[in-house]
Amino acid sequence: MGPIAYSLCAKPVIGPLMFITAQCAFPPLFQGVPLRLDQAGAVASASFAAPVDTTYRLLIRFTFPNRQSMNGDRIVGSRHDRYCDGRPYGQVPAFARDGLGQPIPLHIVIRRASDAATVIERTVESLCINAHGADLTKTRGIASVTLPRGKYSASITNVTQQPGLAGVHAEVMLAGPRMK
Repeated sequence: MGPIAYSLCAKPVIGPLMFITAQCAFPPLFQGVPLRLDQAGAVASASFAAPVDTTYRLLIRFTFPNRQSMNGDRIVGSRHDRYCDGRPYGQVPAFARDGLGQPIPLHIVIRRASDAATVIERTVESLCINAHGADLTKTRGIASVTLPRGKYSASITNVTQQPGLAGVHAEVMLAGPRMK
């Protein structure tokens, strides 16, 4: 999606019409980049182009080997609620932690392709699922990143080893904005 189509999708009358006809679909800027969570220091890297100035969503998708392991999972989590607003896990009351999963600290670095200047660098805790699917997947948010149009490279580093995810495949993606 280019800047013109993106701006039209936000207009009050034409936007809903474009959305209905699937012209406001925003494909991921990258997806399917594996990230090993069983190794501290494992890195997922990707190069990408941001077609418009906006806020993008960095996500991690977990694919479980079978329904039993997905249903029994306590690491990734099984719900999303008001405690999933980006606050540190330590600030979530103990009574509200069940089902949120465990925090997964990830270090994000995004650099401009033209000069390798760091645009974003921070460590975040991924917590709570945003979605789950019949295809044995759960998806978590990592961070929202605001980028101007341009070419970039991203690296996402697993800060600590995550036990309890044997057989679970994790991959990162950078999704477009949610269109309304």
